[in-house]
Amino acid sequence: MIAWGFALLLMPAIGLAGMIVLRTVAGPGPGGLGVLSNQEVIQKRLPPQVDQPWVWQELERRLAAGKLSQKEVDEAVEILIGHMKATKPNGWDEPFHWQDSFLTAATSAGLISDPVLMELCDAFFGTKAKLKPLERMREGRAGFAPQIKFGNRWDHHFGAGVKLLWEVTSIKLDGKPLPVRQTSKNDHEWSGYYDDPLPVGEHKVTFEIECAYIDDAKLAGLTTGRLPARNWPEALKRWQQTLSTKFTVHSTEEQILEFVTDFERSPERTGGIQVNRLVAMDDQGGGKRLSLNIDFNENLAVPIAFDVVAKLGEEEIPLGYMHAASASNWSTRSGTELEKRIDTLDPDVRTVDLILTPNPKALERYPQVKEIWGEKVILRDVPLERFDLAEPPANDPH
Repeated sequence: MIAWGFALLLMPAIGLAGMIVLRTVAGPGPGGLGVLSNQEVIQKRLPPQVDQPWVWQELERRLAAGKLSQKEVDEAVEILIGHMKATKPNGWDEPFHWQDSFLTAATSAGLISDPVLMELCDAFFGTKAKLKPLERMREGRAGFAPQIKFGNRWDHHFGAGVKLLWEVTSIKLDGKPLPVRQTSKNDHEWSGYYDDPLPVGEHKVTFEIECAYIDDAKLAGLTTGRLPARNWPEALKRWQQTLSTKFTVHSTEEQILEFVTDFERSPERTGGIQVNRLVAMDDQGGGKRLSLNIDFNENLAVPIAFDVVAKLGEEEIPLGYMHAASASNWSTRSGTELEKRIDTLDPDVRTVDLILTPNPKALERYPQVKEIWGEKVILRDVPLERFDLAEPPANDPH
């Protein structure tokens, strides 16, 4: 009896529990795909299963058998394009899991029309390059480092035999050419650097970008990430686009980040800072070494940026700097280890006060960060483990 497109054959096999094993032999496809017309497969079955293998495999079988027209192939691809635009309107940014084999076969057979192919390329690569948010800048600070992304890093899984090439051809600051040197470039990312400080105030930077869709076969053996636009082969489509953004260079006196002082959001109140261990050890070069392991967790209600000082009696010892911040799909944090060499340490010292003083320097450059915790945090009586005073084991010959 055939049900749901499968012939069930009873193959008796006695296991440990004496169970009968059922094996399946593929029939005309899941859900009876093999007995449906082309239009029924494309119009009814493909839309709800566009991101699953079954319908694409069935269409690929019919394509290989010469049973699909260009109109039907275009219709199937347009359903895929609609799904892509609805779910990822800024570009697909992932591989095709099931569709690439069908697209490869359809492209090889010349059954995807040029307009549909270009529309598919737009949906896969995205139509607009993306400029990474520029870091905030201070007066006198050298270094302007723009970064641009465009395309899909999974383009080797595209299947349609087309590659996106692009090149930044011009950069202007407030309408005047800015000599930004390229520091890196591949098929999907570009970065540059301008070495001199920029003047205080608001500025507009503009990038001109040359773009093209080119047949993969024409690029065989070429390192496309380093191929200048003047040497590109004849393109299926070639165009220019412009990216612009405004940014501010802040004066040295200007406070960029807001200092939050609401105790309900403080690291002490939320438990967002955790001291894991504070140890004193002998230093190889003589003297002592303080080692602090301090961590930040999801309980942080506001970004933090601190200078860390250990207070031993009346002496204050700078240990270093720490920061942590997160936003949607973005985060930054310093390491969890701070160390400091000191000359001597009283053997009676067994606890330390840690004084954390706000210092926004590491976070103010990130546009994702608007505020930090703005008051001192004092962690009192933190236990200090005195490894430097430990007695050697009894079996140690030294």
